[in-house]
Amino acid sequence: MRKITLMDNSTLLRGSGRMAPFTKQFMGEETAEYDGAEFVIIPVPHEGNVSWHGGTAKGPEAVLAASSELEFYDFHTKVNVSKFKYVTIDPVAFDGIGDAASRIFTDGKIPIFIGGDHSISIPILAQLPQDISILHIDAHMDMRAEYLGNKMSHACALYSASASHNVVPVSYTHLRAHETVLDLVCRLLLE
Repeated sequence: MRKITLMDNSTLLRGSGRMAPFTKQFMGEETAEYDGAEFVIIPVPHEGNVSWHGGTAKGPEAVLAASSELEFYDFHTKVNVSKFKYVTIDPVAFDGIGDAASRIFTDGKIPIFIGGDHSISIPILAQLPQDISILHIDAHMDMRAEYLGNKMSHACALYSASASHNVVPVSYTHLRAHETVLDLVCRLLLE
């Protein structure tokens, strides 16, 4: 399977030295090459804007590794994931997220960014058309103008997007005891 590279693999995300090659694929296999894909999975191993513990840079690789254990068929939604056309591309550095999102949107594909540091949302959301609403599900609002002097903090992930988009923040505190996140989303959309 041909790999699409949207960043120079020698680009560093944090620290010094070279980035290790990233070879994980979503669910262990690709169902399309980039040109034929509907969905593009983009790992973003970034932790430059966290304020608590480190480790978010390891999130994308861990998610992709764990995804190989998922079943293709979901009995709840009655969807076979292997029927979707998706490809996993090489990791993107924080400063390349906006360009990657723009290119993928322009190519008519749906990007799925996998990170850990919420600040990766800032350049992604900046590429969305203004008529798009954003449903944000998190334990925190992430709507601060800045946090600890950093306007790109994980706590600011939705602030700039809220100036040009309808942002519907949903906290996990809105979950009822018997609901899953999917139940909550469906309930809120129907209310």
